[in-house]
Amino acid sequence: MKRVVLFQCNSAQADAGVRRLKKARYRIERRTAGAKILREIRETPPAAIIIDLARAPYQGRDIGIYIRLHKATRNMPIVYVGGAPAKVAEIKKHLEDAVFTEWGDIDRALKRAIAYPPVNPSVPKSLFAGYSGTPLTQKLGIRAKAVVVVINPPSDFAKNLAALPEGVIMKNRLHKDNDLIVWFARSRKEMKERIRRMVAVTGRGGLWIAWPKKDSALRSDLSQKVVRAIGLDAGYFDQAHLIKD
Repeated sequence: MKRVVLFQCNSAQADAGVRRLKKARYRIERRTAGAKILREIRETPPAAIIIDLARAPYQGRDIGIYIRLHKATRNMPIVYVGGAPAKVAEIKKHLEDAVFTEWGDIDRALKRAIAYPPVNPSVPKSLFAGYSGTPLTQKLGIRAKAVVVVINPPSDFAKNLAALPEGVIMKNRLHKDNDLIVWFARSRKEMKERIRRMVAVTGRGGLWIAWPKKDSALRSDLSQKVVRAIGLDAGYFDQAHLIKD
């Protein structure tokens, strides 16, 4: 039986598709995005990855980018299922060699994808390839009526956000009732001391971690590599949740 990892949300269509795959003798592992499962995929690559785009399509895009960036998984077939046409078109710009299908045709699409894996896959420039040219509000995933907690922002942060979606509430203190946290960390010491608390109260929209650029007037011992390592140690998924201020 071929092992396939599935990132999906629960739905009747998805459940029916999974039943068809099991009848076709695939071993399906349903997973949620996280550092641990991504490390497992690199260490023991499955025959293919299936990503449901019904919810969190940008996270689905970023999982695909992550797969292509690592040599151990670069040639792995990626199958995207469903999703709004505009979101699918955006993902295709970065992962043109992925397979795109619907749940009603998932068994045939998966069979084709495994039979013809990408030989010379397109490799995005970085984890942030999907965010180039995107307005900051959209990058952060701030939606209408969201409760956004912003910790230690620079003075021009509000100006850079431009127009917020309707009904957004901005707060500057941590609490459990939030949709998104944007944390501007200044040092390794601060990150190590606060990261687990941040992860513990992360809302539905996730946690974004920002740090000073090397050419910033602010002195910092943080870098993308350091921030990601600390986040992974805390059990946090390291995809598209890191920004530089």
